[in-house]
Amino acid sequence: MIMKVRETWKKRQRHKAQGYGRLADALIEICDDVRDECSKYGQIVAIKVPRPVGGSRQSAGVGKIFVKYDTPESATKALKALAGRKFADRTVVTTYFPEENFEVGAW
Repeated sequence: MIMKVRETWKKRQRHKAQGYGRLADALIEICDDVRDECSKYGQIVAIKVPRPVGGSRQSAGVGKIFVKYDTPESATKALKALAGRKFADRTVVTTYFPEENFEVGAW
């Protein structure tokens, strides 16, 4: 737990230094919550949260969180368990997403 707290603290400090402030804090908190919940179903390789491009809120992928697991079995467990649940007052919609698209950020 100490490692996670330190990593999160370091990320927050780095983002604050870059001028992100509260937005960075909120994004880090969301990612931590998602990681905590999703890790119940298997080992997470990566989490990606698309951000708006050029100030547009309509950028592809904005409002979604993509989680990559180490095995298809873990992804399937998470997909089944999380579908329809509530997270931050939003209903979770789960689907498989092509790994190639994940890697290049093609939302």
